[in-house]
Amino acid sequence: MTPLTYDYKIAKAFFDQELQKRFGVTKNINNEVYDIKIEMSPVLAGFIKNHFWHPSQKFSKKNNNYSMHIKCGINRELMGWLFQWMYNIKIIQPPILIDYYQKTLEEMQKNSLSKKRLMYRNIFETK
Repeated sequence: MTPLTYDYKIAKAFFDQELQKRFGVTKNINNEVYDIKIEMSPVLAGFIKNHFWHPSQKFSKKNNNYSMHIKCGINRELMGWLFQWMYNIKIIQPPILIDYYQKTLEEMQKNSLSKKRLMYRNIFETK
């Protein structure tokens, strides 16, 4: 038996703090937390507003355009979630998320035109 004890409250506080920085559970691309703004169609906004996606989520409306605001890191789950909405969203900020989104679109387009066998790749993994 070990004399060390496990303090659940400390571990839970650390866990909760870390989870606030992520969209889902996958590791972020870096240690940064970004102010993310996503514009969406009114119909999609009606659906998204009725669900819980991230603790920081907020919504705004300007000229019948709806925006979702979240404050978190960038990871695979966020990217997959964005692609789920296809042409009903537009990433407004931050520029790094727009760049990752565009890079992913380009890679998907290359894959659709290529005759090569697909190989697993993860643009979010550190090399």
